[in-house]
Amino acid sequence: MLTLYRIIKMGFQGFWRNRLLSLAAVLIMTLTLLVISIFVALNSIVDAAVKNLHEKIDLVIFFKDEASEEEILQLKRVLANQPETKSINYVNKQEAEARYRSRYKNDPTRLSSLEITGNVLPRSLEIKAEPPEALEKLAKIASSEQFKDLILPDKGISYYENKALIDKLLTLTRFLEISGISISIFFILVTMLTVFNTIKLTVFSRRDEIEIMRLVGATESFVKLPFAVEGILYGVVGTFFAVVAFLLLLKLTLNFYNYLGPLVLSLVTPMMSYFKENFFKIVSMELMIAVFIGTLSALLAIGRRKS
Repeated sequence: MLTLYRIIKMGFQGFWRNRLLSLAAVLIMTLTLLVISIFVALNSIVDAAVKNLHEKIDLVIFFKDEASEEEILQLKRVLANQPETKSINYVNKQEAEARYRSRYKNDPTRLSSLEITGNVLPRSLEIKAEPPEALEKLAKIASSEQFKDLILPDKGISYYENKALIDKLLTLTRFLEISGISISIFFILVTMLTVFNTIKLTVFSRRDEIEIMRLVGATESFVKLPFAVEGILYGVVGTFFAVVAFLLLLKLTLNFYNYLGPLVLSLVTPMMSYFKENFFKIVSMELMIAVFIGTLSALLAIGRRKS
């Protein structure tokens, strides 16, 4: 216990003795964790929005009046047996009319046209898939030779109208994930390099002291572990500043709402809510990443020191 106490004490002393170098390492660590926090929160918000939109994206197949009930139900069975099909619902003409009347209850013109023409609304199948990309596969099954004569021409399958929206959502999600991971990795590497060089400079500045410790019989672990403690301190202090900076950044953004506009507010408000709801999870994640970066960088730096 006494040895452990001395190692920790020496680590704190080294951290304080090289204040400027420590400050540089902490600032880089803070910036890295801040970037990671922003991308994690932003990714979570986008994921939630995409999932919400995914729930609304479906495949609707409209049938000709000549198509028999049995033929429609046969297609329903084929689609229901596909592993990607999450739900499938058959809407007959009566249900279609009821929905139309409910939707346009405040539009007398549309309702009166329905009274004149009668119920000309087509029967349909409403399908949801998981993942949403599988809707294309289901649309191809519906438009195959076996079933294509049952379906209304042109706009009989809604997927092809929604395909552009689905592709944009998937592209946006992939872009955010790739850019977030890429930028985070870049900052992590910069942080590791900064901590590595900081520890190397510290080792160099204390080379005489380290040599004396070795001459009087100090073990390699006793010589090297205080530098690992310094690396851990960079991570702990950096995490604290990153959390404070993230909260301040969100609050300042909210305060300047009049200048930044509603689009920024629509992102910042859910980010603030997400951070509050997942505070301990985010802080724990940041702390683990920071301590790992600081310790690994320190061990790499002192590991290259030859006796």
